[in-house]
Amino acid sequence: MFDPFWGEVVHSIDRAAEQNGLSALYMSGAFDSGDSDMWLDRFVAYREMEAIERLLEYRIDGMGVGLGGHLDLEELEEIASVAPLVAMMIDYRSSVFDTVTVDEDTALNLAIEHLRGLGHEQIVFLGEGTRPATRARVAAYLRAMEQAAAGIDPVVYPCALLQGDGYETMRSLIEADQVPTAIVAITDGVARGAVIAFTEAGLSVPDDVSIIGYDDSMHAVAGQPLLTTIRVPRRELGATTVRLLVERRNGRSITSTVMLRPSLVVRDSTGVSTRARRNLATRP
Repeated sequence: MFDPFWGEVVHSIDRAAEQNGLSALYMSGAFDSGDSDMWLDRFVAYREMEAIERLLEYRIDGMGVGLGGHLDLEELEEIASVAPLVAMMIDYRSSVFDTVTVDEDTALNLAIEHLRGLGHEQIVFLGEGTRPATRARVAAYLRAMEQAAAGIDPVVYPCALLQGDGYETMRSLIEADQVPTAIVAITDGVARGAVIAFTEAGLSVPDDVSIIGYDDSMHAVAGQPLLTTIRVPRRELGATTVRLLVERRNGRSITSTVMLRPSLVVRDSTGVSTRARRNLATRP
């Protein structure tokens, strides 16, 4: 709830709820460090379930659940058997609850096409895909690379979700001399951390490396260069969540899955690097 991404979603939920004569209550689970450790994941899932059970004590009409993917499908369906539920930004398909998420294939195609248009071929993904909430994004990167860059192997560097994770992972890659010409990061925070690591190493973004973030959160504009990023329509995410809950409250029984369309925001962190310029010159 205190993450830059979710702040605007919460504001949108408040406004949509008020317009429908409803009040919104919020409960936060354990802070998500972004680590993919199995035991930590289950601890966070336990705290999230605990928070949800406390909300249910208020006899609520329904709930929107925005998670890091710690609760599995069966756990969410158990909750939905008690109160109408909308899962936000989680790639679950259920016959019991509704889902609002972003079209990850469109998002990653936009990112890869933009970088390919600048001459980049060695385009890596910085992020982890161990949870449903992140697995879909990694899979979309792999599909986008297969479609747009035939003959070039996709590369995924495992990295958790926060700025510090992007910084540490990129420092390790720089030290190992494994610097690509272009990176798509799983979040803006990870992208910003990578930029800091490059700056400390004397490398320029975008002259040496291009970076695309994801979310269009405040991380994208909190520093130089401003990040090119995938914009997720957060206001629409919140408003759609409320709309689906109101429909359930009014008797809709058929589940609904809504895919929000992302867009590419081009700023200063992408460009034609020296290596990419050579790639453009040799393309037929």
